[in-house]
Amino acid sequence: MVVQEASAPQASLSQVLPQLRYLHIFLEQVHAHFEEQGGGETGAAVRLARGLALQLSTDCQLSELFHQEEFVLATLLDPRFKGQLEAILPVGADIDHWKQVLVYKVKEIMVSEYSLPPSPFLQSPKAMSVDTTQSGRIAKGPGAKGRGHKDPVQRSSSPGCSLLGQREKSLLEQLESVGLLASQRSGASLSTENHLATVIVRKYLHENKTVGAREDPLVYWEKRCEVWPALAKLATIYLSCPATSAASGSVLASLDSPTITENSSPLAVETVEHLLFLKTNLENFPNYTPSPLTFPSGDMAEGEQTREPGPRV
Repeated sequence: MVVQEASAPQASLSQVLPQLRYLHIFLEQVHAHFEEQGGGETGAAVRLARGLALQLSTDCQLSELFHQEEFVLATLLDPRFKGQLEAILPVGADIDHWKQVLVYKVKEIMVSEYSLPPSPFLQSPKAMSVDTTQSGRIAKGPGAKGRGHKDPVQRSSSPGCSLLGQREKSLLEQLESVGLLASQRSGASLSTENHLATVIVRKYLHENKTVGAREDPLVYWEKRCEVWPALAKLATIYLSCPATSAASGSVLASLDSPTITENSSPLAVETVEHLLFLKTNLENFPNYTPSPLTFPSGDMAEGEQTREPGPRV
């Protein structure tokens, strides 16, 4: 499901962090579900879920995504996720810092395109020293508030019930079911200078307009180009970036790009699963005789036919 939705034409960079957070929540729900079932038969499932959750939480490359500006701002500029950023980012993340980064980038566009004088009160957030000890957002112990919301697993009374029927929902609808999509009750506070860029960002964050899980966020910003032109342009830049290389690959393939036609041979997900299964299990069959290779029609086949046999030793 993740591969299919990430390769869809409407997939965007803003879905990466929410879907990654949902994967954490889903593994916790699976672990809790099998623990409730009890019995010796579920022991292997509990260990598997615990191992997958540990592997996911300790993966450095995936954890680093939550701190990259492109992914965080894309999530913040997606109206479906703007009110749930605290639930998406890790505990202790400085949400106000990212909002200041957004204000600064909006200000840059306004200065460059609308000839507004630069404000002496606005500094680049990268130049600011972020004092994490005074931010009050880092959880220092079991009694700390953390993100200011309940643990994702505790929000559902029964993990088994939450897992039922998920096949009938899209991945974005599953994100909505665990509280990773914005709702009308969500809002945000912004403690920065009271200039025009700050006002624009604050109005966007406090807007009660709810965007459905299956709606295109670019349509939302297209309707607000006249109201918030600078913010709409910035959002279009981030939300137009695909979540994977599948979209760019299809574009290059349609243009007969040699990068795609010569070097790439995409395989279906089912084919990859079959190949992995064979690679893992063929060693258990020592008497198995592999079938002879069959070359496809083309230069490789012609070259194989015309190649003279070498001397035998």
